[in-house]
Order: sequence, then structure tokens, then C-alpha cells
Amino acid sequence: MAQESIKPESKLANLPIALFASVMGIGGLSLVFKKASIAFGSVASMDMAESIPVSSVAKTIAPFLWWSAYGFAIIAAVVFSLLLVCYGAKIIYYFNAFKADLTHQVKINFLSSIPISMLIIVAFWSDLSGGVDILWYGILGLFYVASALQLLLSLYVMSFWFRESMKSSLLSPAWFIPIVGNLIVPLSGALIHAPKDMLLFFFAIGCFFWIILSALIMQRLIFEQSLESKFLPTLFIFIAPPSIFVVDFHSLFGFHSALSVMAYFVALFFVLLLVFLGNIFTKLSVVGFHISAMCLWDSKL
Repeated sequence: MAQESIKPESKLANLPIALFASVMGIGGLSLVFKKASIAFGSVASMDMAESIPVSSVAKTIAPFLWWSAYGFAIIAAVVFSLLLVCYGAKIIYYFNAFKADLTHQVKINFLSSIPISMLIIVAFWSDLSGGVDILWYGILGLFYVASALQLLLSLYVMSFWFRESMKSSLLSPAWFIPIVGNLIVPLSGALIHAPKDMLLFFFAIGCFFWIILSALIMQRLIFEQSLESKFLPTLFIFIAPPSIFVVDFHSLFGFHSALSVMAYFVALFFVLLLVFLGNIFTKLSVVGFHISAMCLWDSKL
């Protein structure tokens, strides 16, 4: 009887914070389909005006992509809500387990997956308020709460790195997650017309630490022991920062420069590198690939 009473408790106590990364992946996939549906819809409209036969194909594909985008967006919102409730229960009933997550040298990198998930949800629904004040204020509130949480977690994670004796063997592209979160604030904020200075603040933080972490992680990957197989899918995260940089640059400044184009080509190089590695695709990461694909597609358009 004692063992039976412990099992349900231990499941909640051991709920991994990394599960929120699945929302990043599903939400990123919804943005991929949404952007693709807009692109195919534009092609269809242009082709109809020019009476080109290919328009019928584009007209057929665009609705499928659009409804797929909605489907994944709803799934992302539902999964996020369920995980938030469950993790909230873990904080309330198993606070020591939550404290262990806050001091774990690997799990701590996934804390920012919570505000990142919120920002991705904001990015999808930002243009779908339909003039409804309550929905619009809800989107705004979610954005500012997520941005504040992202800043707080960035400060906490950075201070944790400085205080603790971090092992270089633990370095992996997953360390980008807190930094990618800062770059996603401008991506979402530009869609709801957030203050530009605020967006530049997060953009600067993300760019600065992205460059530093890139050097550290590349040094670890080249000169030290290879990543464990369970961490190999995180290599896809290398695609995300330069891709998001391109989108942010255009959102903040209204144009593309040689710098943003170079960042896009850096992201493209990482795509080619991962294709060249080949066998990593058999361990495809939801968070690493879908959010990266969303940003790469968006930056290309």
C-alpha cells in the first residue's frame, strides 16, 4: 500500500521541465505552416491575376497549410496549459523537487522554455484578435508576462553559471535556450507593436550571449568528448539563433542588410552541416528542428 501511494506522487515530483520544449516545437511548427500558407496564398492570388495554371495547385495547398497551422497552434496552447497546471502542482506540492530543478546544471537551461512557449503562442495569435478588446489585452498581457519572466530567468541562469563550478562536459546547444528566448521577444513583440527600445534591449542581450556561447559550445564539441546520443538532437538548435536574428533585424529596422543576409547564410550552413552528418536526422528533436525551421523559413521570406 505504501508503494502504491508513492507512485502517483513521484510522477508529479519528477515531472521534467524539459517537457515545455515540446510546446516550443509544436508552436514553431504552427508558425511554419502559417507562414507557408500565407506564401502559397500570395502565389495563388498573383497567379490568378496573371492566369497561370499553377494557381490551382497553390489554391489547393494554401487552405491545408492554414488549417494545419491552426491545428498545431491549438495543440500547442492545450499542451502548454496542461503542462503549466501540472508543473504548478509540482511547485505547490513538491517544492523541494522544484528547487532541485532550479539548481540542476542541465535542467536549468530548460526553464526558459516556459516563457519562450508563451512568446511563440503570442506570435501566432497576435494578428487574430479580430478587434476583440478582451482577446487583444490577453495577448498583450501574455507577451509582457512572458518577457518579464524571460528576463528574470536569464538573470537567474546567468548568475547560476557564474556562482557554480560548471563542467565543460555539460556544454551543449541546449545552453542556447535561455539566449534564444531573448531573441524571440522582438520576434513576438514586433507583431503587437511593443516599444522598440524594449525589443532592442532583448535583441542586444540575445546577440551578445549568442556569440559568446557559440564559441564556447563549438570549442567543447571539437576539442572534448562527443555529445551523448540523447543530446545529439540539440545540434539543430544551432540553426535557430542566426535565423531569428534575421527576422528580428527586419522587424526592428524594416530592411535587410549585409549583416542579416550573412546571418541567414550562417543558418543555412548549419542546415547543410546537419544534412552532411546524416544520421542525426534519425534522432530528430522537436524543439531543435521545428522552431529552427520556422525561423529559417520566415527569414527566407
